[in-house]
Amino acid sequence: IGSSSSLKAGDFVVALGSPLNLSNSVTFGIVSNVARHGSEIGLMQQRGEFLQVDCAINQGNSGGPLVDLDGYIVGINSMKAQAADGISFAIPIDTAWQVVRQLLRHGRVARPFIGFKMVALVDTHGTYGPPGQQKVLIAQIVPHSPADKAGIKPGDIILEFDGKPVSGVPDILAAIGLEGQQQISVTILRSNDDSSGGLQSSSPQKLQLSILTESQAPSE
Repeated sequence: IGSSSSLKAGDFVVALGSPLNLSNSVTFGIVSNVARHGSEIGLMQQRGEFLQVDCAINQGNSGGPLVDLDGYIVGINSMKAQAADGISFAIPIDTAWQVVRQLLRHGRVARPFIGFKMVALVDTHGTYGPPGQQKVLIAQIVPHSPADKAGIKPGDIILEFDGKPVSGVPDILAAIGLEGQQQISVTILRSNDDSSGGLQSSSPQKLQLSILTESQAPSE
């Protein structure tokens, strides 16, 4: 078993399976995108990312391995775009292993709970740095949640998450993964109203976030 984190767009991969009951079939292609978010392919409730490949993946391929040219499993074949050819998707093996570890440890997937709603925005006017960069803004905080206890507030901009720069929501989702019960450092930028009625950014602040599991989320 390999690692999907080392894949790059353009890498060659092979999909194995039994499409349309044709057993022991092999198709060949390249990785088109290493982090296609579920919302981009119509899975609005899916917060994970998929590998996009141009291997032929049809009914019967799902669940079969996606391997690199060294024979290491880098993904699990999942689905194809219904109205197009050469657009197929696989679950990254690193994501699959997170699920396996959760099942071995808890007997189920205990998803993490943080307690904030975030949105992506483009900083057109350069309020939070060089203009034109994408930022992640905290839109809502759940009272008594880990985010609330860490001191995160609506309107905060997340600069770093788990020590890594943040340029979009997928960066944060990837850092969280499927593991609860973890400590993560978060660097935020908070804006205050200035005397002219505009926004003025304060210095970055580093906060400590204690992630819980969904079963530990505060009741409404």
